[in-house]
Amino acid sequence: MDFPKSVPGVGLVAGRYVDENQATGQPGTLITAQAMNALTDEILAVLAEAGMAPDEQANDQLRDAIKTIVEKELEGRQKSLGDGQTWQNVTASRVPGTTYTNTTGRAIFVRVVFASPWPGSRTLYVDGAAVDTQRIDSAITSSMALLAIVPAGSTYSLIAGSTGVSMWMELR
Repeated sequence: MDFPKSVPGVGLVAGRYVDENQATGQPGTLITAQAMNALTDEILAVLAEAGMAPDEQANDQLRDAIKTIVEKELEGRQKSLGDGQTWQNVTASRVPGTTYTNTTGRAIFVRVVFASPWPGSRTLYVDGAAVDTQRIDSAITSSMALLAIVPAGSTYSLIAGSTGVSMWMELR
């Protein structure tokens, strides 16, 4: 889409439409049927893509159609980790040694915190692979965490021996 620069005598000034100026004798741009039909066809194509019926009285349809098309495109895109997800405290519903399945349809992030862990090891598994492990040989007084990204449809579990989980958070 462009100004009708190739149409002889259309009356563009510096490549743009102009109004008639009787004081200076400047004639107004001749708006050709071809130019107006092309413009209207382009706008109608955008409205059709958005599923909107044209309305001669509405002056905001093109804007609304573009917004609708963009929103549809954004809905269909693959969302990144964290996009539209929130942290959920699932401590009360998680038990070490149990295998869980990520059924959200998207990757989730798992963070398991141990308060004042004592000697021993703990491992976070995703699809049977150890993705984060801690081995403590002596008692310590700070908290420690295991972290993992769990793809959609994957299983995950925590093997923690006798060490207690103080918080199990999932970004889902």
